[in-house]
Amino acid sequence: MTRCGLWAFLAVLLGVPVVGNPSPLLEWLGGNARVVIGEAASAVEREAAMKVCRALTPGDPMARVLTDTWVAAHPAEAGTYDLIVVGTPQSNGALREYPSLWWRTPEQEGSATFPVKGLYLFGAGDLPGRSVGVVEPCRNPYAIASREEAPNRGEPVTWIIRCGGRFPEGSAAAVRALLDDVMLSGAVLDARAASEVGNGLEIDPGVLTAAPPGWSRRSPAEGLTQLGWHQADRLLMDTLVDQLGARPLGVWRLAFRSKEGPHDIAANLHRRNTANEVLLCRMKDSEAASSAVRCLLGSLGSVREGQEGALTVLEVASGGGMVYGAATGAFWGVESMDAPLDRTVLAGLLSNAPR
Repeated sequence: MTRCGLWAFLAVLLGVPVVGNPSPLLEWLGGNARVVIGEAASAVEREAAMKVCRALTPGDPMARVLTDTWVAAHPAEAGTYDLIVVGTPQSNGALREYPSLWWRTPEQEGSATFPVKGLYLFGAGDLPGRSVGVVEPCRNPYAIASREEAPNRGEPVTWIIRCGGRFPEGSAAAVRALLDDVMLSGAVLDARAASEVGNGLEIDPGVLTAAPPGWSRRSPAEGLTQLGWHQADRLLMDTLVDQLGARPLGVWRLAFRSKEGPHDIAANLHRRNTANEVLLCRMKDSEAASSAVRCLLGSLGSVREGQEGALTVLEVASGGGMVYGAATGAFWGVESMDAPLDRTVLAGLLSNAPR
């Protein structure tokens, strides 16, 4: 069977209208992205995978399709692509090849298969509920394996992004989150999962699962692209509550990249990426937002005030560099960007917020 012969036929049968590409992440991956579909995929999973293909190349979506059997037979070539893997471990063999990327049980911890403890305990895909989806980006393990055997280890990093869950409906939910909500990593919960979430995921379904406000997607600075957002976890929320003495009504980790270099998107609810991000929070009102950002930066050291246009920007020296924070209306943010973009990006982002 060819890579996509069967799927080309199925794509015609599905007959879903061609759509544009709403995702900055897919635009960044560009022509190097490939969608991996399992030979055993259900109709729901195929339709979800084709939605990603049409977002990548509306005119010729089948040009981006690989099957899991093709990937297994051509691991070195698979390592050269950015792979978006749609499906469940049962339906997509690419999710079974490197299981420690995605999930682990207490029984597996410390075994010959998973000798290292405490890294990726309780994968999000093990949550109850048919419609629970998860988006997880990691470094492409096929590329890592190929470079271990190759003399040149300086090749560019490629990515593998899982859009999956325990059931096909979860895979479809994950694809919707990736494309429509521009989620880079996180869990999409249904009603049952939201009521049963525990320490395994450490998320707060009442606050942390909502997409960030639409205004936050506007470009905050020339030459900078927001790839999307990482879902925050309960550990971050609890830390904020402890520091601030108040509970934010929304918490988002907005991820950015510049033209100067690649961006590390490897993050999920267990592998936290803090580089090139702005932590954006919403409080009940402007007074609470201003108090929150001053309190948080004050915990790092002596806070100074500066101006970036009409916006008052707070700054504090920490870890050999500067950390900036600011508030507009009910929203406040702090940055972990590289200089000289840090202050500019924060001010540009919050200038878009409602006052």
